[in-house]
Amino acid sequence: MKYSQLTEGVIKVPPSLMSTLNKYVASTICTMLYKNIENVQKVGTKMPEKAEEQLNRIKQVISYLKQNYQAVILNDSTYKSIMQSSIKVPVNFQQFFSELTIPVSDEAKREITRSTLSLMIRSFIQDGSGGGLSADGALSTFVMEIKCDLNLAPLDENIFQRAKETMDTVYHEAQHYVQKNVLQRINPNQKQLQSADEINQSSSKNAYNDYLSSGIEYLS
Repeated sequence: MKYSQLTEGVIKVPPSLMSTLNKYVASTICTMLYKNIENVQKVGTKMPEKAEEQLNRIKQVISYLKQNYQAVILNDSTYKSIMQSSIKVPVNFQQFFSELTIPVSDEAKREITRSTLSLMIRSFIQDGSGGGLSADGALSTFVMEIKCDLNLAPLDENIFQRAKETMDTVYHEAQHYVQKNVLQRINPNQKQLQSADEINQSSSKNAYNDYLSSGIEYLS
């Protein structure tokens, strides 16, 4: 990312961080779907054809996530931790800074390196869809929350699209992380873009999707 892009409003996420986050979330989705196979099989006793179709969808999504995000099936302990509380995301800050391609002062680097990032994943049934990033006042502790709506009816036909939307949300929240932990330290006077709910409330039914895919978080 060029330094001039700070005023253009485009936030690029360092690939090493994005890869780590993607693997955590994709692996959680894979595990969620894997655990849902038993529910599909139960339904299959009454609706065998629909159950077979859904099992094929689940296999396709798991294969997609493994190929594109190096997802794995999590053990029960890790899965429960990430779903019920949170896990600390290991950030290689040396690589992180080398991939930013924007000037960051030594003082800012020390502050960023001292910060921590945790990841929480919640099911649709618990909290709804979407995501969020919270930080304490000192910008030393960050918590990223991803709300995944894949834990629905066993025969939900839209699981592939839901999985892709969840992964898009991961990138969007990672942009917020770079925004708060890096760009805000460089220039705390930047004006943050209005929330998705405030954008084209009545004019566009696709406003929320447009917001997620825009890559824009700051206005000059």
